[in-house]
Amino acid sequence: MGRVRSIQRARERREEKSAQKGELTTTLGVLLDSGPALKILTTASLPASQAFALAKITRAVDEEIEAGHGVRVKLCEQYGKLDETGVFFEFEGDKKAAFEAEWLALAGSPVSIKGSPIKIADIQGVSISAAALQTLSWLVVE
Repeated sequence: MGRVRSIQRARERREEKSAQKGELTTTLGVLLDSGPALKILTTASLPASQAFALAKITRAVDEEIEAGHGVRVKLCEQYGKLDETGVFFEFEGDKKAAFEAEWLALAGSPVSIKGSPIKIADIQGVSISAAALQTLSWLVVE
């Protein structure tokens, strides 16, 4: 339990330093998970300055996700082969485990996005579920 706490503290310190520099830190996997919730925020009625800042953050997030998907496709090509429909990749034997290991490592890669956190008080009027808001923990703070 002590090791988990020290890892959490280290993560919190890294996030605080990044926030001071005007950066938001997370991982590629978290960005992928937060896409739908981010869409909710970008379509919400926010003050112009917040909407502009969020648009810039969203553009940077989209670039990171696009780069991640590009690498994922290359991993699929490396470890799998297209099925007869030419749409889905199939993985045989140990290749599936190798693909998953590399994909999980990539999804855990740290990502820094230029921008500042959004205060929860600034989005109180937005209709968003607690679960969706949780996926934005890298962006929304108390």
